[in-house]
Amino acid sequence: MSQPVLSVRGAEKSLGGNPILKGVDLDLYCGQVCAVLGPSGAGKSTLLRSIAGLEALEAGSIISGGQRWDDGKHITPAEQRRVGVVFQDYALFPHLTVEKNIAFGLKGSLAKDAARERVAELISQAEISALAQSYPHELSGGEQQRVALARALAPRPDIILLDEPFSSLDRRLRADLREQTMKVIREAGAAAMIVTHDADEAFETADTLLLMEDGRIIQSGSPADVYCRPVSISSARLLGDINVVTGTVDQNRIATLFGDIAIPDMQDGASVNLLVRPEALRESETGAEFTVEDIRIRQGRQRLRATASDGGRWIAELPLAHPIKKGETLRLALDETAISLLPA
Repeated sequence: MSQPVLSVRGAEKSLGGNPILKGVDLDLYCGQVCAVLGPSGAGKSTLLRSIAGLEALEAGSIISGGQRWDDGKHITPAEQRRVGVVFQDYALFPHLTVEKNIAFGLKGSLAKDAARERVAELISQAEISALAQSYPHELSGGEQQRVALARALAPRPDIILLDEPFSSLDRRLRADLREQTMKVIREAGAAAMIVTHDADEAFETADTLLLMEDGRIIQSGSPADVYCRPVSISSARLLGDINVVTGTVDQNRIATLFGDIAIPDMQDGASVNLLVRPEALRESETGAEFTVEDIRIRQGRQRLRATASDGGRWIAELPLAHPIKKGETLRLALDETAISLLPA
């Protein structure tokens, strides 16, 4: 892999005496999108603001292009970093037109004609040509988001940072704008980091996914690897619902209500957690018996909360082609290729 355009090592930061970043490491690469996913209060936005130069680290370092932007003692001002930022509220200047908002970041860096050409290029790229002379209050949320992105890209930054940029938009518009935004960013060749608490958003945008909790990165990798190979119950739950079964290894197997499951790499007597995603369960005439307690329809599938014959509570996700009714008894089998095993 090529050299990172930015590296964060051992980043520490406190706010009001409370530790927010607790030794965070990450790398950003040109042409790739890194999504940082975590709950509110995990430290995601503080990490972003530290990279942007809006917060100073107390320890650790931020290095880009061989330059040390922050080492806990000395800090490079935000305006001297080649970083574009799209905030959650977009932070557009209300007294400036769309055209002038985008041009703002080019002041002093390009001749007038070159700046005018660059603004026109971005307005076309963001598909907001008809809005060039409009003011922010005249724009929809999605239009404001595109203006904010164009403004961030105007000076051709090495790094684009996005702080929950789609959270205020409705679901359909979010999906459309995510796709368009990531296309524009990748075409620009910049390294991008998006912070979000939405797992779907992280999956749909990221080349690399970082899970953050309580000021630390608890897992990183490709979205598929992080989802399919969680390193802990906590990291698994950040990406969606999970069923957890605890058992003891006996003769390289663990007994479950679905039958024995092979555990080849753990010693007999070891405690193990079996992690089962809802989609790893399927209807089967030979499966374990469940009683359906609740049903929710989500994106063309049915999410069931069901009680097993042994009293255990489970979540299953099944196709909607065969609708299930509350109170119905059904049999579910386990796809053993879609489970994870962790020491208890």
